[in-house]
Amino acid sequence: MARKPLNRKALRAEAEAAEKIKQRKKAEKEAEIEEEEDEEEDDDQDDQDDDGDDDLDDEAFDDGDDDQEDSGDTESEDEEGGRPKKKKKGKAAKVAKVKKPKAKTGKSKKASRMRAIWVVLSNNATKVASYDYPKEKEARDHAERLMTEKKQVHFVQLVKEEMPDQA
Repeated sequence: MARKPLNRKALRAEAEAAEKIKQRKKAEKEAEIEEEEDEEEDDDQDDQDDDGDDDLDDEAFDDGDDDQEDSGDTESEDEEGGRPKKKKKGKAAKVAKVKKPKAKTGKSKKASRMRAIWVVLSNNATKVASYDYPKEKEARDHAERLMTEKKQVHFVQLVKEEMPDQA
């Protein structure tokens, strides 16, 4: 039997579909967590309102219906029958969700000014001398002189270093 070749496009489509499903589940979990936090905050605010002296003013304007309290979380009173009607939680709640921008983890440092210099280095890359950029010929002469005197390899390299602050 011959082995069937893999269809890479199909495999990629399956992988992308699986990734989208994971992202949807993650978004749903985040939405549920946010809704629970919002409900807890609303409950806390309602509790704080109940503790204050504002209730005395509310009772004066109340229509006498003290049996049922309107919490507003999951039920609302039906006008006709006086029965509570449950709110639907669905896609409408998810669409209203606004994503928070992610906080930046690191701050970028202001770019400092750099200058180019010629550095005379020994064979093991130790710095022997440095010269300003226009003095390349002097740096090369110095490297040649060290090679003839010490009979070791010396070379010249262009290096960028941070300019000293002139404060």
